[in-house]
Amino acid sequence: MAEEKKIRSLAVSDTVRDERRQEVASKIAEQMRNGNAVWQQKMDYAENKDFVLPHNIENQSKFTGYNMIEIFAHKGDEKIGPTQFFTFKQASTEGWRIKKGAKAIPIERHIKMDMGYKKDTVSGESKFYKEKTDKPILYNEPVFSVNDLQGEHEFSTINNISEINISKFLENAGIAVIKEKGLQKAFYSITRDEIHTPTIEDDDKKGKKEYCSAILKNVVRAAGAPNRAFTKGIEGFADKLGSLSKLKNKFITELATMQLAMRTGLSYEPSLSELENRQIAGLIEKGPYNLVAMANQSAKIVTYVMANSKKIEKNKETINDKTKEVNSPPLSCN
Repeated sequence: MAEEKKIRSLAVSDTVRDERRQEVASKIAEQMRNGNAVWQQKMDYAENKDFVLPHNIENQSKFTGYNMIEIFAHKGDEKIGPTQFFTFKQASTEGWRIKKGAKAIPIERHIKMDMGYKKDTVSGESKFYKEKTDKPILYNEPVFSVNDLQGEHEFSTINNISEINISKFLENAGIAVIKEKGLQKAFYSITRDEIHTPTIEDDDKKGKKEYCSAILKNVVRAAGAPNRAFTKGIEGFADKLGSLSKLKNKFITELATMQLAMRTGLSYEPSLSELENRQIAGLIEKGPYNLVAMANQSAKIVTYVMANSKKIEKNKETINDKTKEVNSPPLSCN
């Protein structure tokens, strides 16, 4: 009686997964020690149209979280590196020719499918199989940069029209923006759940750019408060100064802020110190799983902000016997 026997799975083995994650972590650690990682660069979409998330050139899907890190790990000395990518299947379908010697970047994909090849025990023929599973299985989806294509090609750049309305997020989340004369630096008040910012004039373009960048960073901190993106909170909530958890949370906040800046077209300015960058580099090189976890947590914050910037719920609250309207930023950022 003929039977079909599984002879090869397309899933990534734990050994291969760990080797690739170590390679990515080592490359990112080196970038951070050299001050060359993407999130260590001050950027402005108005000045550099390449300041966007890496994405697929055909369906415009973006690489976020650890997938974004996998892309950035392979960049050169440039600030960002290539941001437009495609799969081998897409190249075959479109008739694109890939340069000889071009190396694809393996991107992790977790899918609730068991895929591989089976062999008929009687005929000896093998065939592809695909079966649903209860738990996700890890596969690799190799992608190439458009720089790996032969010949000249023109691809439309990603539409960087803001995907996130910061004003709506603040209003929906019930977070007030308080203008304070004489304040030197914007900050997020954990106890009052408010963003405090210096006052600026309407015609101060440079001031507005810095203001919006600060608003964005503090939106991420507010999103990391307990019972928002995470149950226990992030960005040092309930952590002591100098603790490892606080360091991790600051890095997660940095990654999330950069990704939101790339999605909104707002300017981005790094905030981690040289020492903190070196500490993170050592942490992820010693334990690559830390990089995977922190990158994916940053993506979770971004997802939370995006999901909660789509609808508005009017809200008012009383503080110190004064009624304040939980408002949007005094200046429009996007």
